[in-house]
Amino acid sequence: MEVSLSSYARQQYTWVKDARKVMFDFCGLLSPAEFVRETEEIGRGGSVRNLLVHNANTYIGWIARNALQTDQFNTERKKYESITDIIALYNSVDELMEVFFQKILEKDIAQLSFSINNRMEEAHSFKLFTHV
Repeated sequence: MEVSLSSYARQQYTWVKDARKVMFDFCGLLSPAEFVRETEEIGRGGSVRNLLVHNANTYIGWIARNALQTDQFNTERKKYESITDIIALYNSVDELMEVFFQKILEKDIAQLSFSINNRMEEAHSFKLFTHV
C-alpha cells in the first residue's frame, strides 16, 4: 500500500496534536500565576506560556510565512493569559496546518523558496513541516 506524503504528514500531525492535548491537560492544572511565571529554568521565553507561544510562532513563521507565503505575523505572548487562550491559539495553528496540507503537501511540491533574514533560501515542504 502506497502512502502519500500528505497522508503520512497528516497522521504524524495527529500524533503531535494528541501529545499536545496531554500537555495542555497538564497546563490546566497549573495556577494562572504558575502558567505565566517567568523563570530561567524554562528556555525560549522563560515561562510555560511563553514557550507555548514561541512554538505557535514557529508554525506561523515556517508554515504561514515561508511555505504558504502569507504576511501573517508572530503573535505576542502577553495576549495569552490562560491555557484556554493557548488552546484557541493552537486551534488556529491547526487550521493553518490544514491549509498547508491541502495547498502544499497534497501537491507534493518538492522545493519552496522563501526569504529569511533578507536572504533567499530553499527547502522541501516536508522539511518545513518536520522543523515545526
